[in-house]
Order: sequence, then C-alpha cells, then structure tokens
Amino acid sequence: MQRIFSFISHLVISFVLIISIGINTASAESVENLGSTEITENEIEQAIDAASNFILNKGVISEWEAIGLAQAGKQVPNDYTDTFFYEHLENQVVKGLENGRIKITDIERLVIAAVAVGINPLQVEIEGKNLIELIYNSPERRGGFDTMTFQGNNGPIFALIALDTQNFEVPNDAKWTRQKLIKELLNNQNENGSWHLNTNFESPSIDITAMALIGLSPYNDQEEVRKSIDSAVNWLSDIQTEDGGFDGGSFVGGITSEAASQVIIGLSANGIDPTNEEFVKNENSLISHLLSYQNEDGGFKHTQGEVVSNAMATEQAFQALVAYDYFLKGKKSLYHFGDSEEGNEEEPPSEDDSEEKPPIKDDEEESPSEGDNEEETPLKDNEEGSDEDTDEEEQSPGEQKENPSKKEIKIEVKSTTKATKMMETTVAIEDVKKVNDSVIVVQPKNAKIQEQLAINLEKTVIDTLIKGKNDLKINKEDAAVHIPTEILSQLAKQANGAPVTIQMEKYSAGYAVGSVYDFTLMAGDAKVSDFGTNEITLTLQVNQQEAQNPQAYYFNEQTNEWEHIDSGKYDSKTRTISFQTNHFSIYGVFDGTGHNLEKPTQMIVNNPSKENNSQEDLTTNPTEVEDQTDNARTNDEKSQRHVSLNENYGSTKQDKEQSVRVIAAHEVSEKNEQEESAIKNSNENDRQSKKEEQKESSAKNSNENDETDTSVASQSNEESEETDVRSQESSGQKQTESENTTYGYWLVFALFIVIGAFFILYYRKKNHK
Repeated sequence: MQRIFSFISHLVISFVLIISIGINTASAESVENLGSTEITENEIEQAIDAASNFILNKGVISEWEAIGLAQAGKQVPNDYTDTFFYEHLENQVVKGLENGRIKITDIERLVIAAVAVGINPLQVEIEGKNLIELIYNSPERRGGFDTMTFQGNNGPIFALIALDTQNFEVPNDAKWTRQKLIKELLNNQNENGSWHLNTNFESPSIDITAMALIGLSPYNDQEEVRKSIDSAVNWLSDIQTEDGGFDGGSFVGGITSEAASQVIIGLSANGIDPTNEEFVKNENSLISHLLSYQNEDGGFKHTQGEVVSNAMATEQAFQALVAYDYFLKGKKSLYHFGDSEEGNEEEPPSEDDSEEKPPIKDDEEESPSEGDNEEETPLKDNEEGSDEDTDEEEQSPGEQKENPSKKEIKIEVKSTTKATKMMETTVAIEDVKKVNDSVIVVQPKNAKIQEQLAINLEKTVIDTLIKGKNDLKINKEDAAVHIPTEILSQLAKQANGAPVTIQMEKYSAGYAVGSVYDFTLMAGDAKVSDFGTNEITLTLQVNQQEAQNPQAYYFNEQTNEWEHIDSGKYDSKTRTISFQTNHFSIYGVFDGTGHNLEKPTQMIVNNPSKENNSQEDLTTNPTEVEDQTDNARTNDEKSQRHVSLNENYGSTKQDKEQSVRVIAAHEVSEKNEQEESAIKNSNENDRQSKKEEQKESSAKNSNENDETDTSVASQSNEESEETDVRSQESSGQKQTESENTTYGYWLVFALFIVIGAFFILYYRKKNHK
C-alpha cells in the first residue's frame, strides 16, 4: 500500500510540475508577443499585395477599389474603366440630376476615381457642365436644398479632396470656393476637436473627423487650419482604445477595422506617423491593430467577431495601407495625382493665397488680390506637372542660390516625427561622401508642417562635408539656412568630435507677415550663437498678400526688442526674404510700412500657451508656438455599403444587422429632407412624392448603397518603414489567456486527485487495521 501511495504521489507531483512549466512557458510567450510591436515595410507590402489580390479576384466594381489599385501601382481592370465607371455616372449623377435626388458625394467620388484611372473629369460633361463645375457650383436637390450641405460635413470634405486631386481651378465667383469649403468645416468643428456627420447625430463621428483631416491636409500651413487639425488629432488620440483601435458605437458595430483605416489615412495625409507614441496604446499601434483584421485570403474583416472577409472593410484597409506606405516612402498624399493640364497651375492655397484663404474672420477676405496666379503659388518644392518657365519660379527658401558657383544636390534623408511635432533627421555618411564642391540640400518630407526640425550631423559626416568643400543647406520649405564650408569647419573644432545639431523651431508673433523662427546650433553640449567673421544665409517665407514692404528682423534678447536687418533682400518671384548674419537668434518677417519701425516694442508676440492672450507686449520674449496636437465612410453610408458589398461574403445574421442599419440611416436622411421641405412650405403633392420615394428607396437599398457615400477612400500619404506580425497579436493574447485558464483547471483537478487519493489510502489503511 505504501508503494502505491508513493507511486501516486510522485505521479501527481510530476503532473503538477508539467502544468506549471506549461503555464510559465505560455506566459513567457505571451509577454514576448506583447513586446513585438515593430512592423516591417516588407510586411506592409505583403499585406497590400494580399488585399489587392482579394479585390481583383472578387472583381472591381467600387470607385474606392479602383482608386486603391491605381495608387498601389496595380492594373485597374478594363471592366471598371470601360463599363462600371460610366454606369455609375449614368445611374447616380445623370439620373440624380433628372429626378432632383442628386448627391454631391456621388459626383465627388467619381471625380477622384476618374483622375485615378486616367479619365479627365473636365471632359465629362452633363447638361453642359463638367464634373468639376458640378462640385464648385453644386446643384440644388429637390426641395431647393444645396447638395453641398445636404449630406452634412461629407459634401465639403469630399469637395476639397476632389478639387485637390489635380488642383483644379475654381473661379472667384464660384458658389463654393476652396476658402468657403474650409470655412464651412472649421465652423462645424466641435469644441473637443471632433466633427459630427450632421446635427441629427448626437455622438461625434470618428470617420468624419478622420475624413476632415484628409480634406484639410493641403491647407495645414494656415494657422486656423493647423489648430483645427491639431485639435482633431488630439481628440482621436484621447479616444483610442487599449487594443489600438476606435470604438464607433453599436451603430457601426463597435470597434471596426474601417475606423482604424480612416484614421490612418487622415494621419498620413498630415505627415503624422500612425505608429508614433501618441497612437500606441498598451503596446498596440494603429497599424498593428488594422493588420489583425486581415484574413488568410487577403481580405479584411469588419469586426474581430466576424470570420468572413468584408468587401468594404477590405477596400478601406487597402487604401490605408497604401497611404501608410506612401508616408514611409515620402510620396505625395494618397489622393493627390499631380496638377491638371487644363486646371489651375497653382498649388492648393496656403496662408498667402488670397483667393483660397479661408475667411476665418469675415467674408471680405474672399476677394482676390491683383497679383497673378504665379505670384500666389505657395512656397513649396517643384511639383510634378509644373508648367513654370524656369526652375526658380517655384523655389522654396532653401532652393535660392546664394552661391551660384556651387551646384545644389538634394539628398534623400529619413526622418522620425514625435507626437510633439518634433521632426529629427540624421544625415548619413553615404549621402555625402561622393559629393564635392556642391551645396548639399537636406529637405525632409513634411518638415514644413512640423513645429521643430532637428538635423543631426555626426563627426564623420561633418569631416566629409569639409573635405569635399561642400556647403550644407537645410530647407524646411517656409524657412531655410545655408551653412558655408567655413562655418562647418568652425563647428567641427568647437564640437571636438561630438555630433552637431542644427535646430529650427517655429514661433508665432503678432503683426508678422511671414515666418518667425528660432535657429539654434549645438556643437556637442555647447550652444553656438556667434560665428565671428563668417556668415550664414537665412531665408524666410513671406505672406505676399499681407506684406506691402516685407522686412527682416531679429529679436534682441538683451533689449527685448525687434531689430531691423538692413541686409534683407525680398524676392517677389519666390515670395521670400534672404539675409546674411553671423549669429543665430529668433528671426521674423514684418511689414516695414504698416508699423512704426523706430518703436519695435509695439510689435506684439502671441503666447499660444494662453488662449485668450492673442497679443502681449514685446518686452517679453517671443513665445514658442504650443503644440496641439473617402475612404472612411460615414456611419450611415457604411451600413448601406455593407449590405451591397457583403452579399457574397457575409452571414445571414450579419446581413440582417446591416439591413437594420441601412433602414435607420435612410430614415435619418429622408427625415432631414421632409423637415426642411416643410420649412419651405412644400405643397402636399411634394410631400406625397417624398413618401413614395421613401418607399421606393427602401425597396432599392442595394441600388443606392453609395447614396450617402461621404467618405474619402482611405488616404495614403506617404509610406511605412517597418511592419510586423503583430497583426494577430490580439487574437493571440486571447488564445493565450484561454490556454492559461485551461491549465488552471487541470491544476485544480490534479490537486483534487491528490487529496482524494490521500483520503482513500488513509481509510483503507484504517479499515485494514
């Protein structure tokens, strides 16, 4: 009996040890998986290829699918370009204009798709108007409603996106100029930074907010727009869930892949990395969260609770990945396709564009200046499709040739952007070692919209620049610094082997008519402000519209006053002012005719850290600007699209739930129409007609799945460096937890056996006695 007892005891103990080891191993694996947050660029490309194959195998019938394929460099099937595009044009636009039920988002979506697949929307005419004119002179809907605002914020958002696909010209007398569209969106933004679809929705919309980021992105160099974007980004970061996604509420299914997709596109369009710390929660980034929805067939699920790939979720995720890939590779925005040959030759309006500047204060600012389009072109790098006669007409500050004896060579650099809008760039030795007697230009992508830019130079890089007799130019687009070889040699000595950092930090100052920047040089830990007899060249952007006599100034920290720089030279062609200086400080551009230059203390510096103090006396130092930080469909549109796109993919239960959402969304839209018609005293016949249309529309949901198509297909700005197998992290964690629970049950069971065996042996021994 003792042998039996001993055998059972050893058996149970061994069993318990095995279970314990298993639990520890599972826990270790779980921790290891949680720590795996890095995603490789190769994995992003593989995910894009898999999604595109899913779409192509299914068949391309959606505009957003065609847009995504075109921007991913894939061939768009002829079935879409030759058949489906024109069918949608006929059914949605032509017939919509005929029956008075036209939706502006149908026109806008088709314009984006047309540009993507090579169809010129200016040559597609309906009732004597081309598709672009149908946007800026939006038609009226039955009942006398303007289609631009009938669908809430969707209309203005997609109007901006469509017009900016190729910077199409908008006449000054248009019903909706770009500035009016921007003003409409800024006026509709909530105090917390979000946007609603419209006033009928109590909760703010994640999708609409992300879509607004896309539409406003070309205008983020304007102060009011930039503040609006920062506020929206902060709101999105605050509401991000612990698994890295976004919960849109029960109306759209809770946490969905589409919400994550839309936010990725919106962030990428504004040069914000979706994997930065602001959008990583509990070690889950937006990108890893989105990848966790991808199935083996390459498609994406609507929610984690579903199994079958969803067509709409896939097309949005596909565009989001392409947008992120664009972001990583420094390409243009997902929905920007170059300038139109027949369209406007100017870039999307910036702060100094009179026609397109949003009238934040009052409508009188809408009147254009007397300058020509060429003068109003924003200060940017030469864009594709530019028709300028010379290479210098579209120069940004850093592209002006201070030293004509040396040619300029622009190098590619990699940058990282922090949540504080601080961009860091390191110049690699490989970029400069083969260059001699030249001006090496460093111009990181999206640097202009960041508050700070820091360029790091290791000792080997500086030595190579000096040996090759090269100058260094840092171009932030709205400000630039040209450092000659002599000063590089001076910095190398002062650094004594330590790295050198050139920092440009954006400031805000009252009465400024151009850029205001603080330039800093660090040689190791020492700050270098004076260059002795040597001089550097600084270039600042000027606001052409506001400046009558732009002059350069620097802020004297000893006297707390702005002091005039006599050497400043204004170039009206590039709208920049350049000057030489032998020291670093805070520099800005002010209008020499508008204020008393003998009393620079009258100029006022904004303190953005205090919202109500728009101006403060110049006896205090300039205060640094405070950081603030369609493919996405609206909730109702998502519901409709899910019904039609998932007929071959979703389950019966899913279809029923989607049908309920369709009816709810449709009722909201029709309710708006009926209420507004009543206000306009529509007669009884009109109301009866609406009721009949409502019944007919409910019976034809499948044909009108795009009616509230107010989304911009997922936006893809620039591209990703690294992408990881964290796509299955969420499900892996759940599986691990389940396994741990199972081990726990076995452990309890084993202990029960031990105790039971002990009592059995005890009573048997007692009875034996």
